[in-house]
Amino acid sequence: MANKALKIGVVEDEGIIAENIVAILELIGYKVGEVCDSYDEAINMINEFQPDLVILDIHIKGEKSGIDVAKHIREEQGIPFIFLTSHSDEGTLDKAKALNPSAYLVKPFNKEDLKTSIEIALYNHNLWKETLAAQRPNALKNSLFIKDKEKFYKVDFDDIMVLESDHVYIDVTTIKGKKYTVRGSMEDYLAKLPADMFFRTHRSFIVNLKHLTAVNHVKVEIANRQIPISRRYREHLFKLMQT
Repeated sequence: MANKALKIGVVEDEGIIAENIVAILELIGYKVGEVCDSYDEAINMINEFQPDLVILDIHIKGEKSGIDVAKHIREEQGIPFIFLTSHSDEGTLDKAKALNPSAYLVKPFNKEDLKTSIEIALYNHNLWKETLAAQRPNALKNSLFIKDKEKFYKVDFDDIMVLESDHVYIDVTTIKGKKYTVRGSMEDYLAKLPADMFFRTHRSFIVNLKHLTAVNHVKVEIANRQIPISRRYREHLFKLMQT
């Protein structure tokens, strides 16, 4: 069954193929962003729409290719992407493989091919994240590493109070008032945090339940700070409080 909340970006410069992809995705139940056909459009779409997954043709309009878009995704976004390919030269395919896409989709394709590729991409991406987490030494597993200029700072999960999203950036505030600003999506950072400790109260907020002091129907209180809680997440939190 499709996750109807999943947002998918499409980067494809052939109009008929792009329309076909969008029609299939919407039929399955996914939310689709505005189709892009160039590098600049793709980067803008990713920053604005913040998709959970991108379907990406290797050959697009302009000097930069889909491979350049994939490099940006790999370095800045940390989300899964699927390369859409037809016939490419060996050198291009080698460059594509080097970026470790979560899946490939070969033209021509049908609804089942597209659906299967998305499922494989999500599975491979989650497996990759789990593998990385398992490889971390025990001394590092209870921490988040945040890059600030030329250094990576180790921030213990226990010390994190709240994460707040601001467009493509996230403010990570500690219980001592220290704030770090990082680039990324809330979904990506939520995946890095222990599910039994951190809870999303709003599309723009994740809180550390360890520091929760009060809650009502519209907000939670954490270290004297008022954080909004939306209806979508409130019912789940109330259920957790009653167990």
